[in-house]
Amino acid sequence: MDDTEARLLAEQISHTLDLLRARIETLEIRIQHEEEIAGLRLAGLERSQSDQEARLRLVTDAVVRLTTATNLAQVGQAAFALVLSALAAYLGRR
Repeated sequence: MDDTEARLLAEQISHTLDLLRARIETLEIRIQHEEEIAGLRLAGLERSQSDQEARLRLVTDAVVRLTTATNLAQVGQAAFALVLSALAAYLGRR
C-alpha cells in the first residue's frame, strides 16, 4: 500500500466517521425533540386529569348539597304533617 492509497483510505474513514457523527447528532436531536413532545403531552394529560378531578369534586359537592336539601325538605314535610295531625286532633276534640 503506497502513501496515496493510505491517504485515500484515511480520508474515506474520516468521511465515514463524519457521516456517523452527523447521523448520531441527528438521532440525538430527534430523541430530544421526542422527549420534549412527550413532556408536553404528559403536562396536557396532567392538566386534563386535574380538570376532571375538579369537575368531579364540584359534582360531588352539588350532589351532597342537593341530598342535604332534599333531606331537610323531607324532615320539614314530616314536621309539618305532625303539626297538622296534632292540630287536627286538637280541633277534633273540641
